[in-house]
Amino acid sequence: MVQIAVIGAGDWGKNHIRTFAQLPDSQLSAVCDLDPARLKYVQANYPQVKTTTQIKEIMNDQAIEAVVIASSAVSHYALTQMALMANKDEGGTGEQGTHPMPYNPQFCLYPRRLVRNLGHR
Repeated sequence: MVQIAVIGAGDWGKNHIRTFAQLPDSQLSAVCDLDPARLKYVQANYPQVKTTTQIKEIMNDQAIEAVVIASSAVSHYALTQMALMANKDEGGTGEQGTHPMPYNPQFCLYPRRLVRNLGHR
């Protein structure tokens, strides 16, 4: 079972949180957001999920194998770099052209290992 964290609990983040909480081959382990109100929503609806405002807690947690980055577009590139440096699989929701760095499909597609582990092709 793949241990997953979602970074960003806003509009897109809520969708990812709901989806990963329901998938049988993954476990939503943690959600990170800077907004305490968003984290209260997560705690109320998913009490088994750890919540934090500290990104380092997610990146340093060895049990978390993958992160889904659903934060604001300007933060995607830096968060993706952090995730890759922490040896996490990464999937993002950003759109082409919104990153401060040139578009790179590596940062917008779920790695093959994670997709395979979740039962997709």
